Amino acid sequence: MNSPETVRPDPAELPRYRRVEVLRRAAHAKRRALDRLARVREPGPVACRPATGVGELWRGDRAPCVRAYASMRTLVHMGYALLAGAIASEVAATTAMKYSEGFSRLWPSLVTVLGYVIAFVLLAQCLKTVQVGTAYAIWAGAGTAVIAAIGMVFLGEALSFTKVAGILLIIGGVVVLNLGGAH
Repeated sequence: MNSPETVRPDPAELPRYRRVEVLRRAAHAKRRALDRLARVREPGPVACRPATGVGELWRGDRAPCVRAYASMRTLVHMGYALLAGAIASEVAATTAMKYSEGFSRLWPSLVTVLGYVIAFVLLAQCLKTVQVGTAYAIWAGAGTAVIAAIGMVFLGEALSFTKVAGILLIIGGVVVLNLGGAH
């Protein structure tokens, strides 16, 4: 038979003040469990709904969902970090393609294929949080500018006013696209 300490009384049989305390504790335990699940499962503001205040989000009757927006900002920053990784991988693959001599050398050819696979995987992951127009403009523009600079500095390609102007126009175009409402 159960000891009196392990048996939970039925809230309906308790006096009113004890009933309220039991229900309050149960609600508090449920709220804590839901908060733990939200921290693990939901990084974005999905579980929030707009409150009456300006710019505030509330989760039920509890505190504002500032954490949800902070984690969304972190995801966007992570998207740009993935984009930087995709650009670096594409630049490495394109540089290795120069040394593969038409895919006739094994190791540079493998680096080229692997680099492009990694670049597209990272770009695809980046597109979960960064808009496609912005991501592709940065990816193509930065990749083109860096490859042109590598060609001029390390591969002995001729440096001309036209190439420098083209690189500056590409960088300027990416900046204008990002400032002009691509976000």
